[in-house]
Amino acid sequence: MDRLYAELVGAALIIIVGIGLWVHHNDVEQAKGAAECQAKVTETQDRANADAKERNAAYELQLLEADKAKADALATLPPAIHTPVFVHLPGTLCPDAPGSVSQADSVHPDPRGNGSGPGERDIRPGVEAFKMRYGKSLLDCQNILSKWPP
Repeated sequence: MDRLYAELVGAALIIIVGIGLWVHHNDVEQAKGAAECQAKVTETQDRANADAKERNAAYELQLLEADKAKADALATLPPAIHTPVFVHLPGTLCPDAPGSVSQADSVHPDPRGNGSGPGERDIRPGVEAFKMRYGKSLLDCQNILSKWPP
């Protein structure tokens, strides 16, 4: 019986030593794997940071180019034209038509007009103001699109 107990104790010691060696080996492998993983994570983070810096620099350059393009375009807007454009106002006598047209309320502050003939109105200032507002609005839209991130 003593021999049986001795063999059981020996077998238990062998199992305990085997489990201990396996746990030790597992810990060593876990530490080695964790170190490799951390190295890969650090490398990936460094690459991502470098890429982000490169993209930020390219975007800053894009913003500067967009602002310069807008300033250049604003500088090259065509000047306002001052030659008059006369239109015939409704409710006034047409030079080519016999009789007179029935009177209607005028939307203009001066129903007599400011042109060379009766009922003519110069719309050039309004056209030029619209052209400038539209041109600047278009340049603002183009500038916003130029600044959109790549």
